[in-house]
Amino acid sequence: SLREVFEFRFMQTDPNFGNFLYDRNTDKIALLDFGASRAFDDYFVEHYMGILYSAMSGDFQGCVDESVELGFLTGTEHPDMAKAHVQAVTTLATPFVTEGAFDF
Repeated sequence: SLREVFEFRFMQTDPNFGNFLYDRNTDKIALLDFGASRAFDDYFVEHYMGILYSAMSGDFQGCVDESVELGFLTGTEHPDMAKAHVQAVTTLATPFVTEGAFDF
């Protein structure tokens, strides 16, 4: 979730159902397996936010530049590859720019 990355700077990166336990009594989800968890430093969080913000703002080049900064792209991709990457990130960002509840 966004809170994991931007607030806690820590995320469980293997989100399969076997790694979580739902407690009906407390209506909470507990993480069982921390083996695939990782911390994120300020540099990563800043540039990852830059990628999402650029995608939300329709800033194609900003999205590419931030993606290169984090190593998601090299900067030497074929234009079609860069376009596909930005389209994927823009799809990811769509719920954050939609008015009201987003219908997944």
